Amino acid sequence: IIERLTGHGTATLGELCAESRSRSEVVAVFLSVLELCSMGSVLISEENGEMLLTFAGGDTESIIEAIEE
Repeated sequence: IIERLTGHGTATLGELCAESRSRSEVVAVFLSVLELCSMGSVLISEENGEMLLTFAGGDTESIIEAIEE
């Protein structure tokens, strides 16, 4: 998710979920987005009825390490 957002700037939640191959992956994407939001690494806004995700910045290595703990 972080790689996608840093590479493209933004993505919708629907786009991220559409790339998932199973229901379990959709749930994992959703939970990951919630975790990244709680960390302040991802911002969520609404645009045309879609949830738009934007990377809020920060050191991606530190973010990944914090998630892995």
